[in-house]
Amino acid sequence: MDSTDKILLELITEKDQKAYNELYRRYRRVFYDLAFSYTRDKDVSDEMEIQEVMELLDKTIADMLELTREIFVHRWKEGYSTAETAKQLSISEQTVRSRYNWALESVRKQIKPLYTSKAYF
Repeated sequence: MDSTDKILLELITEKDQKAYNELYRRYRRVFYDLAFSYTRDKDVSDEMEIQEVMELLDKTIADMLELTREIFVHRWKEGYSTAETAKQLSISEQTVRSRYNWALESVRKQIKPLYTSKAYF
């Protein structure tokens, strides 16, 4: 998360609606895609609260091992391919794939409790 996002989050905690709108505008599609990839339910994906998800995501990312965190950020946040990530971090593509999949599973485990119905997972 870049520094302007952190500033926006701080403003959101102070109930700044413009900051919330801007953060939502920036990340709505990313969170929708993530939610939909796990729930396969358009309605649930549309109802996600961005602030709640961002807090869970930040905590989950912060708890990852450094290399896993770097891989996740490169692949998910910055949109790099597996090959590009492997080259930038001087590691194998298999390492990128396995750690990225582990990171996604960690994120999924954090998001899953937000939904009480078993039908979503």
